[in-house]
This record gives sequence, structure tokens and C-alpha cells, in this order.
Amino acid sequence: MKLSPPVEDGPVTSCNCSICAINGYLMVYPLESNITWISGFDELTTYTFGKERIAHSFCSTCGTSIGGKSTDPNFFADNRALNVRTLKGVDIDALKLRKVDGRNA
Repeated sequence: MKLSPPVEDGPVTSCNCSICAINGYLMVYPLESNITWISGFDELTTYTFGKERIAHSFCSTCGTSIGGKSTDPNFFADNRALNVRTLKGVDIDALKLRKVDGRNA
């Protein structure tokens, strides 16, 4: 997968809600039109919980948590949440993190 602009331009969201903490998500939220899927998109499956506003995507082959996509056309419908940890060649330690308190939101 390729993104425009590059992930390193930041910020990258580090959220402490239950699903982000459990899956180790570090998220960016590019427009869907700025994502180029090289492979694996057809193998993604989804999981929803709570208010079911986000369909969380994961690989049906290996179980890797990819990110999420809004199920509500009025809630960031043009964006996709992507877990930076799944992208090749990203130096996690060099990222500009923005911490979000999703646990108490």
C-alpha cells in the first residue's frame, strides 16, 4: 500500500481506547483516493462493535489489524483509518505522535 502524503509528515494518532490499545494501532486517516492498494485488499474482512460506526479491517489470512472505515456516510466517509504499523519501511520511532484519550471519550 502507498499513501500520499507520506506517513512521516504526521501526525500519527495514538489512541488509548480498548480496540486501539489491544491492536497496537498507530493511525493515520488519509482520503480513500490517496491510498494505492498493492495487494491484499480483497482478503480484508471487518469487525464492528459498540455503535458500529467503524468497520475495523483485518486480514482474513493472517489476522493483522489494518485499520477501519466509517459505516456512516455522514462520519468521515471519504477517509480510511490505517494502522501505520502495517506499512513497510516506516520508522515508528521517528513519527510525530498525537495522543488521544479515546478511553474517556
